[in-house]
Amino acid sequence: MKAAEGSCEKVTEYVRALGPDFSVMSGDDSLTLPFMSAGARGVISVASVSYILFAAHVPDSYLLFRLLLFISLFSFFYFYFFYYS
Repeated sequence: MKAAEGSCEKVTEYVRALGPDFSVMSGDDSLTLPFMSAGARGVISVASVSYILFAAHVPDSYLLFRLLLFISLFSFFYFYFFYYS
């Protein structure tokens, strides 16, 4: 269950009422630690969704950057040593 009311007392009530078969999750990033101290088991984070959407595009561009960097450095050193040796 997602709790986003902003009240630790409500989280405590939910945990007691639902028992160990249900997990109460914080729905507010800034209240995650207080909610977990009241019995919540984690967070459903809005900020992490934004990060996941950003991170989904990072690996492809990062690998392309690394490949281009390798090719440019290899070309530079290959031609430098080939030309001057």
